[in-house]
Amino acid sequence: MALEEALRFSRHARERMERSARAPSAEDLGRLEEGIRRAAGKGAREAVVLMPGWAFIVSVPDRTVITAIEEGRMAERVFTGIDAAVWVDGKGAGSRASSEGARPHKNEDAGRLMSV
Repeated sequence: MALEEALRFSRHARERMERSARAPSAEDLGRLEEGIRRAAGKGAREAVVLMPGWAFIVSVPDRTVITAIEEGRMAERVFTGIDAAVWVDGKGAGSRASSEGARPHKNEDAGRLMSV
């Protein structure tokens, strides 16, 4: 198995996480890695990775977090310019990925972050 390239964060994403009242935990970053792997497995290029408390917009092929949005700052809860959405909740089988051409899975826990 080849080593994966390290996850990178844009300056904008780093600034948002630093200003946050609750910085992403090591567990959150592990979930983010899982979400990127799942999105890559579906052939996604630009994805939103959703988890309790955070949403991350990611350039999947570059493994770069473009922006990080803390749950309390998601005013409109609308994400554009993406081709995949991945919900990672750290519960293994409860983690879901959907992408263009794939049938999305219903996840009741995701309602907080994904409702419009």
